[in-house]
Amino acid sequence: MNFWKLKYKIESYLNFFNKITIKDVSFYRDDAVNYAELKVEAQDIQEAEKQGEMKLQDVLSAMEFTLNERINFHVMDIQQEKGSGKSQFVGDSILAGVVAVRVPFPETELENINDIFIGINNSNNIGTIAYQSYLKGIEVGEWYNEAFLNFFKAIEVIANTYLEEGKREKEISSEENLKSLVKNLEDYVKQKEDNLDKLKKICTDIHSLGFVELKKKIDIALMDLGLSEYSKEAKKLVNFRNKFVAHGSSNKIIEIQELEKCKNISRMMIKKYIEKNHT
Repeated sequence: MNFWKLKYKIESYLNFFNKITIKDVSFYRDDAVNYAELKVEAQDIQEAEKQGEMKLQDVLSAMEFTLNERINFHVMDIQQEKGSGKSQFVGDSILAGVVAVRVPFPETELENINDIFIGINNSNNIGTIAYQSYLKGIEVGEWYNEAFLNFFKAIEVIANTYLEEGKREKEISSEENLKSLVKNLEDYVKQKEDNLDKLKKICTDIHSLGFVELKKKIDIALMDLGLSEYSKEAKKLVNFRNKFVAHGSSNKIIEIQELEKCKNISRMMIKKYIEKNHT
């Protein structure tokens, strides 16, 4: 196996004035350009490039999640390290134009970035899927409806893990309703009514008693994760999802305010879920 040193150009509005290192990936600024460097052990240059990209993307994903910012990168060069400690240039790829950077990288967030990186790598599948959905929402950026769906999917994935809790609450609250509906059905049969719409409604109402709606599951999830103050906003998000995006009943584009609310609740739920369920 050989050791390889990879260098990337980082595109972001953030500026790495000071060199920082996260999980063996170093970020710094040189001649008005942001860079990242890392080392991998690989058999050949193709494997080194693949491993390097995965390693860098893991760290950048934690940055994107914490800082709410899409960060792109391009590999600049790959060098194979020799036994003497020297490096030999092997290859590079075409670089995109330099992106203007406007603000310093918030080094105060390094601990949070590290926590997310560790948390997601020790999370269960639910946390990972929700996290990836959130990152996809950031990636699609200006496509508000698609971004909204991805942020909402993260909420839904976590909320669905609370199905059993929802069923238990549903059973308690539905007992009296069930007795009343069964009586209505008995009366309908005894009176030999010929009203299919009424029969259909009674049957539908009985069936729905066993259905735990998404709003309820989200509400239970928020309560369990210590985010119950967002319950009201979350219920509104379900309505927006149904009306504007998922059911195609309106051509209206999701407003930025609703997108940001969904993004914020999604991010907080993921963070709390990862903290609560890491392995």
